[in-house]
Amino acid sequence: MDNFLNVTNKQREIKLILKQVGWSQRQFAGKYSIDESDRDIEEYEINKFQESFKKQLNRKTTKLEILDKYIFYLKNTCEFKKLINSGETEEFIPLTGLFEDYKIILNEEHDTTYRKVLEVAAAYALAIGSAWGFNIVQLEKDEFQSSFLVIWEGDVGHNHGSGTWGPAMCKVVTSHFGYYFVSSGDHYFETSLRCISEVVGYSNNELILIGYKYGDNDANNYPSLKHKVRMVEDNEDKWSVIDCEYIGDRF
Repeated sequence: MDNFLNVTNKQREIKLILKQVGWSQRQFAGKYSIDESDRDIEEYEINKFQESFKKQLNRKTTKLEILDKYIFYLKNTCEFKKLINSGETEEFIPLTGLFEDYKIILNEEHDTTYRKVLEVAAAYALAIGSAWGFNIVQLEKDEFQSSFLVIWEGDVGHNHGSGTWGPAMCKVVTSHFGYYFVSSGDHYFETSLRCISEVVGYSNNELILIGYKYGDNDANNYPSLKHKVRMVEDNEDKWSVIDCEYIGDRF
């Protein structure tokens, strides 16, 4: 649990610093690539690093040491030091996985609709245990109703063990009056994965996830076998795996 929260918090801190110094991910990629290289950098190399950096800011499996390098670089830029000296930096508040995170989670969601979804989904998730890493997928939208699947990593019941956390989910729908509410939930979302690294999306009535399973010699908190999973929902809001494809190892 702690490792995944640490990754999330470092990703959030990088995004906050970029916002404060006024850099886009593209600008960071260019400056970092040039400053950290002992040779001239080609444009295609900056583009390649930018794509890698974008993924590293969203994947739950990004190595902590990589994120630490980016934070160290950003905090030593002239732009950030200038903000520090003028007292203009915004305090970074790490997530804890507990209910005190609720306001932070909502404040960091800028999409109006997704924020309304999180208002009920995050409250639900944090009321049943610790929760972090929320992902929202829209399932349906018509003139009468919209529905969303919200997936998070959580430790239901606060069991405080590395073997007790895993994916959980709830379904959020809108009433015809426009109110959002949780219509169903699964505290132990059976995806066949130990952890979900990416929610690819929902298409043709299939939910697509990428995550990790255990290899023979893996530690409990470090599954190494990467898989792509396809899931479908039945008429009773139950999800089941219809395909699980091995796509590589984590290095």
